[in-house]
Amino acid sequence: MQNRLRELRKAQGMTQEKLARAVGTTRQTIHSLERGKTCPSSPLLFKLACCLGVGVEELFWLSERNKLPGSRKPGLKGAGVRPAKILSS
Repeated sequence: MQNRLRELRKAQGMTQEKLARAVGTTRQTIHSLERGKTCPSSPLLFKLACCLGVGVEELFWLSERNKLPGSRKPGLKGAGVRPAKILSS
């Protein structure tokens, strides 16, 4: 699975630590996700997308090797829905 997590995090001016706190995980998890070493759980995936203000499909997608027939890499335009901002507790 490929992702734009690092690119989008940096565009928001966020450190790995700040993003980790915002979504309730560790800096090590964010680092591992950015390097493609692990895949996020569904709840974490939605929290990350919401926190970064993008749709899930803009953040993570299957690599060519794992691509499903008929699927395509997401573009930046036309994502449609803007997720709500996560409120810290």
